[in-house]
Amino acid sequence: MTNCRIMFLRNKVGRPIGCLAILLDRQMQLIKYQLSVLNPMDIFNKEVAKNIAIGRLDKKPNFYIKLEPNTNINWTVMSHLFNNKNVPTRARKAAKHWLNTIISFSFEN
Repeated sequence: MTNCRIMFLRNKVGRPIGCLAILLDRQMQLIKYQLSVLNPMDIFNKEVAKNIAIGRLDKKPNFYIKLEPNTNINWTVMSHLFNNKNVPTRARKAAKHWLNTIISFSFEN
């Protein structure tokens, strides 16, 4: 899967805790994504996290979002992730942190 976007989820102190693999399906007007999240007992490895997220996206993309015109893909995916009660809490917290960082950055500039 070569056309997917990769985003790494980070905690409040900036440490990576997961990975998102995001695929745009312009024909179906959908954003599809999957994720991998670090077990707190493990050491994070970007390549492993990326491969797990891409593999899950390839086999079973569980998360679908309708693609609207002029959509900010990253914002849309992070908002969807934050509001999804079926994902690990660590992923939701990372999405919340990302959204808060973007909002505070927007107001500073």
